[in-house]
Amino acid sequence: MGYRYTIRVYDDPQFYKNAVVFATKAEAESAALNKFTAWTQAAGWRVEETKDAANYKFEDGQIVYLHLRADGQVVNLKTVGAGS
Repeated sequence: MGYRYTIRVYDDPQFYKNAVVFATKAEAESAALNKFTAWTQAAGWRVEETKDAANYKFEDGQIVYLHLRADGQVVNLKTVGAGS
């Protein structure tokens, strides 16, 4: 189980999501606020619970990709830019 954020843009009632999933609701909320303030046309955000496993973490103000091996071990971390 994980958490993902969704973003709504102006003049559109729909919230949009991507494949970014965090382990905690707090991480997803921090990442959502970070993304929301970086976009000029964002009108709102929210966090949803998902059955998907976490594949990112929010660390030091950045969204960081968790590269996992089949056995679940983290083998690489890649920072995702603010525009992603």
